[in-house]
Amino acid sequence: MGLRGCGVPGLGLGASAPRPFVPTALPGCALWLRGDLGLIPNGADLAAWTNQTGGVSPVQTDPTKQPAHSATGPNSTAAVAFDGVDEYLTGAAFSLAQPCHIFAIAKLSATPAVSQLCDAGTDNKRRIYSTAGGIFTYNGANLGVAKTPNAWRRIETFLNGVSSSIRVDDATASGNSGTGAASGLIIGARGGLSAYGDCTIAELIMYSGEVTGAGLAALRAYLLDRYGL
Repeated sequence: MGLRGCGVPGLGLGASAPRPFVPTALPGCALWLRGDLGLIPNGADLAAWTNQTGGVSPVQTDPTKQPAHSATGPNSTAAVAFDGVDEYLTGAAFSLAQPCHIFAIAKLSATPAVSQLCDAGTDNKRRIYSTAGGIFTYNGANLGVAKTPNAWRRIETFLNGVSSSIRVDDATASGNSGTGAASGLIIGARGGLSAYGDCTIAELIMYSGEVTGAGLAALRAYLLDRYGL
């Protein structure tokens, strides 16, 4: 993926005074959610999480299904917590087709047995979830690594049919994750609401296309500096 302008903010390339890196500095950013930005609270719960790209933001209009916005992430950062029972956020108008690159700082529980981080609307595609034995992505086929849940993880998934990959911390796997459609956005549940996720999310970023080269290095450095992951 190319970089906007002559350098990546925060690297000091082509600028007289480096600016702090932000994920939207890279082209193709379709979603950027962070636990301390764009929270629309309803008491202790979260009614909407504003997409920092200016695009479609996930919301929950039913107060009984809103996640908690006062959770704590790694390095004492802010995070949003879903209960694994019926809490989720949704953005029906969100659209992100393959190839796409997803980055998350999240903690997924081993209970329920399959815990959901995010998915695409009713399609059950662009899905990230955990089991007791690992963390997986699904876009018509499963691809995963043997990293146990119940710990904060840096999760990266690149969805591109047979050339897909998943990286959890430094464990990686490549192969086919399927080529299903990917309209809509669900956070904290599986598309179609057939399962939910006992998960806590500090940051969730999605790009159209693949993030590579200096842009990928800058994004990973930003996440490492902020979360130690």
